[in-house]
Amino acid sequence: MFVIQPEQVRAHRQQGTEMLRKQFPGAVPVMEAARDDVLAFLYFPQEHLRKIWSTNPLERLNKETIRRPNVVGIFPNDAAIVRLVGSQLLEQQEEWQLERRRALILRGHDDQDPGPRGAAGAHRW
Repeated sequence: MFVIQPEQVRAHRQQGTEMLRKQFPGAVPVMEAARDDVLAFLYFPQEHLRKIWSTNPLERLNKETIRRPNVVGIFPNDAAIVRLVGSQLLEQQEEWQLERRRALILRGHDDQDPGPRGAAGAHRW
């Protein structure tokens, strides 16, 4: 299981700051100012951390979003590009939702998933 210990992460960040203090003293105030933003992921539930620990999945999605239109090459209008990219993003969203539902079932929470909007009767794209 993927478990992040917040105190270890904070300690590693502090060690990194101290190492940089010697070589790049001007970087330390910038790092200190950004500390809360950089460590914001620690406030999420543990089950979310595996997905947000790295930006690699998002970077992969961005690369694929650029690659697919390049493969097609020529589009008759802007709406065609929007349909292609939109369908790709919708497909990824559905995959992420399915992973979330699987995780809920494996943990024994077989309750109804409210979806991204959470409101009854909300539109699901």
